[in-house]
Amino acid sequence: MKEHEFYDYLKERYNTAKADFKVLMKETKSITHKSKKLLEESDQHLYDIEKVLSKDKRYTCLECIEDERKDILIDYINELYRKGPPPPPTASEPTRKPVMK
Repeated sequence: MKEHEFYDYLKERYNTAKADFKVLMKETKSITHKSKKLLEESDQHLYDIEKVLSKDKRYTCLECIEDERKDILIDYINELYRKGPPPPPTASEPTRKPVMK
């Protein structure tokens, strides 16, 4: 019974760590829809991204699954590329005041 609980605990920690890493990638300004093209031109962009991410524990806590961590990062970059550029900040509908009659 305790062994099963331990594995559940590990699975939960693993899933939480991956979710935290995904939040970190969203917060990282150097990862954009243009990153895929930059990666195709040179490995330097990936090195620069990993250098920035390596300063955060949400990245370093996944060192034990380094290959999977890199796959998650590449998948995220591909997803941003597919979505294209984000809408400009002014694209959201302005707050409208109700018209009084």
